Amino acid sequence: MDNHGLVGLILRRGIECAPGDAELYIALADHEISRGKIDSARELLEKGMEINPLHAPLYHSLAELEARVFNIEGLARLNKRAAEIFQSDANAPPTDEQLKAMERQMKHGRSTRMPDGITALAEKIGVESDEPTTIAGVSMDDVDLDSLVNNVLCGFGGESGMMLQEGPM
Repeated sequence: MDNHGLVGLILRRGIECAPGDAELYIALADHEISRGKIDSARELLEKGMEINPLHAPLYHSLAELEARVFNIEGLARLNKRAAEIFQSDANAPPTDEQLKAMERQMKHGRSTRMPDGITALAEKIGVESDEPTTIAGVSMDDVDLDSLVNNVLCGFGGESGMMLQEGPM
């Protein structure tokens, strides 16, 4: 029995329900490739990169696809795009492209999910997720997250108090 149609429907529904989940774009693109629909797979991977531009496996999957069909120009464009997003010098300030990518990722709700590594570390050191988080005696409930992200990405500029909000949230 051929379940290709059902698999495609389920994966498309998954993307509708969780548009920020990059792995669903990769899975559906792989499914499309198995059916010989290269252009559809390419579009899915590019859409996934628009939604979650910091998810490196999307770039890898698209590079594999372009290599598979010998699209050298597509590989060159992808290489340039990846170089703009993923810089090799971790000490350099983020580029405008990186800041835009992070902003898009945060808008699609990916920033609210705690990374698995951090969750595992919290469990290992005994931090309960229900406990209010405090850093240097300041409750994280009192922190303006937009300012915090901006300060981390662009430097604090010597004004350590600029993270705290004025008044209630």
